[in-house]
Amino acid sequence: KSKAVFKDLISDNIISTGIMTDISSGGCKVLVDATLTLKEKQQARLDIYIGRRNPISVIAEIRSIKKVAGSADQDSLGIMFRSVNSIAESKLFAITMELHRELTGKVLDP
Repeated sequence: KSKAVFKDLISDNIISTGIMTDISSGGCKVLVDATLTLKEKQQARLDIYIGRRNPISVIAEIRSIKKVAGSADQDSLGIMFRSVNSIAESKLFAITMELHRELTGKVLDP
């Protein structure tokens, strides 16, 4: 299970939460409630929770908002990571490698 929590950059208040459906070292896709007033190019702090791992925090930008086919109440957000410190970047890379191994049983060459 994976969860994404969007927080306001200034107030740190939660703007939205969603389910992460895809992740790479450069971004992710998140399913959110379609009634939210999120906008393309909006930036927020994104806390990423994957399984029981400690959360990873990055500054993220919403690059696209698309309706989910067959679902009137969900949007799919294309997220680009804008500001990632070296520790978070290493964690993201390690997680993508670990997930790839779990899913395919293979190790990717970096």
